[in-house]
Amino acid sequence: MSEINDEQSAIDFYQKRREEFLNFFRQKGLALKCPVCGKNQEEGFVLLGYGKEVTVLPVNILGKYYPTYSFACSNCGNVQIFSEAVLLRGDDKDE
Repeated sequence: MSEINDEQSAIDFYQKRREEFLNFFRQKGLALKCPVCGKNQEEGFVLLGYGKEVTVLPVNILGKYYPTYSFACSNCGNVQIFSEAVLLRGDDKDE
């Protein structure tokens, strides 16, 4: 039973992160389009991560990192990385 709860928790976490990512693009009026193949990724992108583990951008060899939202194009596999701090900032700054 614990495995089922863990799996459901991981799915809920993934869906929450995916919705946060989509909301950021909608709020900014940005097109979620692959810069390599041009495919519209609004519904087809793959948000990278496993369970509650998220992608990060390493800063140094001491284990410092920036949490990220990374997605892969479902057509060509190109990977794009976005800063979690900017996505979760929650304002309309166009910096």
